[in-house]
Amino acid sequence: MIGCYSTAVLNTRLDDQKQWQNAFTCGEWMVVSNLTASVIGDFMLHHYYSSLYDDYPDRFSAHTRIAQAGLVGCFVGVAYCQVTSRILHQGIIGSLAGVVGIVIGFLEMTLGLPSTSQKDWLRCTPRSIQWLLKFLSNEVRVEIGDSVVHFQRYAILGYWGLVLIASIPSTMKLCKWVEADEAMKKRRVVLARKFFHFVAVILFTPITWIDSDMMALSYAIATTLLMILEIIRCYSFGEEHGSISLSLNSFYTIFLDEKDSLAADGGLAITHITLIVGCAMPLWVTQIVNVTDESNSLVHLLPFVGVLVLGIGDSAGAIAGIKFGSHPWPGGSSRTLEGSLCMFVSIFALLYFVCFDDLFKVGTVLAIVTLFEASTSQIDNLCLPLAGTSLVVLFAA
Repeated sequence: MIGCYSTAVLNTRLDDQKQWQNAFTCGEWMVVSNLTASVIGDFMLHHYYSSLYDDYPDRFSAHTRIAQAGLVGCFVGVAYCQVTSRILHQGIIGSLAGVVGIVIGFLEMTLGLPSTSQKDWLRCTPRSIQWLLKFLSNEVRVEIGDSVVHFQRYAILGYWGLVLIASIPSTMKLCKWVEADEAMKKRRVVLARKFFHFVAVILFTPITWIDSDMMALSYAIATTLLMILEIIRCYSFGEEHGSISLSLNSFYTIFLDEKDSLAADGGLAITHITLIVGCAMPLWVTQIVNVTDESNSLVHLLPFVGVLVLGIGDSAGAIAGIKFGSHPWPGGSSRTLEGSLCMFVSIFALLYFVCFDDLFKVGTVLAIVTLFEASTSQIDNLCLPLAGTSLVVLFAA
C-alpha cells in the first residue's frame, strides 16, 4: 500500500521534478517503492519491538542490520536533501552534510549506546566506525583444495582497489572510443557499458564465494555512495560547484543510454545504481530468508544469480546482438534472436563447465529469464535479477 501511494505521489505531485518522475517508468516505480517500503518498514518494526521487549529476537545477523540501517538512512537523507534544496534553498555542502549525518545517526541508533567501560577516546569515536574496523579485522577462512588460507578482510579491500585501478586505463580509452564516431555512438555506448558489467563480475564473484557477509555489506555501502555521488552530479548540472562535480557529470554523460537519457539534461542516472542493486538482490535474499539447504544445488546458485544474469548473460547477449544480430524478436522488440541465444548459452555453458548439478532446472530458469529479457522494456539491471531470484527460489522450494 505504501509503495502504491509513493508511486501515485511521484507521478502526480512532482510535475516540476522531472528528474524524479521520469527516472523510472510507472511499473519500475512500483517495484522500487515497494522494495524501499519493505526495507524501511522492517527496520521500523524491528526497532519498535526491540524497544518494547529486551529479549526480542533478531533473525538478522549484525552485518545485515548495519546494511539495512545504512540504506534506510540514505533513503531518508536523500528525501531530506530534496526538501532542503527546494524549500530552504540549501546548497550542496549542507545537503551532503545532512545526508551523511542522517546515515551515521541511523547506524548509531542500530548499534546502541557506547559502553561506559570503554576508554575515553573510544567513547568519542562513532560506534559505526568501531564496528566497521572490528568487522574488517576479522579473519576469513578459505579452503582451496587440501589447504586452508586465513586472511583479514582488509585484503579484500586491497583486491578491489587493485581491480579498480587496473580498470582505469581501459575506462579512459573507452571514453575516447565512444566519442570518436558520432554516427556509431549509440552502439558504442552499449558495448562500453558492458565493460563495467565485466568489471562487476571480477569484483563481486570471488568475494561472494569467499566471504558473502563482506560482499552483502559492501553492496549496501556501494549503493549508498553511488546515491550520494548522484546527488553531487545533479547539483552540478548548470551550476558552478567545482571541477570535481563538473568532471563527474561529464564522465557520466559519455556512457548514458536511452534509459538514462534525461540525465544529460539534469535528471537522474540510475542504471549504474541498479547494476549494484541487481547484483546484490539475490545475495540479500539468500541471507534474509536464511537458506541453508546444502543438499539443494539451486541454493548454492542463488547468491550468484545477479552477477550471472547481468555480468555474463546480459553482456554476452548485448554484444552478440549488436555484432551478429539480424533477426529481431517479433512485436517490435529491439532484441534479436542471436543475442538471446547467446545470453542463454553463455550462462548455461559456464555452469556446465563448473560441473553444476541439476542443469534441467537451471536451463528452465535461464530460458524463462532470457524470454523475459527479450520482451521487457524495463531496466534490465533491476527486473532480470528480480525475475531470476524469484524463479530460483521457486524451483529450490
